[in-house]
Amino acid sequence: MDKYMVSNLTPRDLEFFISRRYLDETSRLALERIINLKVQIADIGLALQEVDNEAAEIGKDQDRLRENIKALSETADARQLIARYVAKANEQETRIEQLTNERRTKIAARQQLQLQLEAAIRALALDRKLQGKP
Repeated sequence: MDKYMVSNLTPRDLEFFISRRYLDETSRLALERIINLKVQIADIGLALQEVDNEAAEIGKDQDRLRENIKALSETADARQLIARYVAKANEQETRIEQLTNERRTKIAARQQLQLQLEAAIRALALDRKLQGKP
C-alpha cells in the first residue's frame, strides 16, 4: 500500500492515478486544481529568486560605481565619466524601485495562491470525509 499526501502530489502522480483509474472525475479535477496551484506558487518562487538576483547584481554594480566615482573625484579631468556613472546609478535606482514593487506584487500573489491551495486541500479532505472515505 502506498501513501500519498495531497500537499506533496506532483503532475506525474496525478497522471499515474488517472492511468490506473484510481480517481473519480471529481477527485481528478480537485487534484488537478491543487497541483496547478502548487505549480503557480513554484513559478512565483522562481520569479522572486530572479528579482532578488537582479537586485543583488545591481547592488554590486553600484558599489563598483561608487568606488570609481570616489577614485575619479580626486582627478580634475574625470567630470564627464563621473556624470556617466551618476546617470547609470540613477537608472539602477529606478530599476531597484521597480524590482521592489515587483517583489511585493509577487509575494502578495504567492500568498493568495497559498491560501487558495490550503482551501482546496481542506475542501478535498472535507469532501472525502463526507463521502466516508479516509
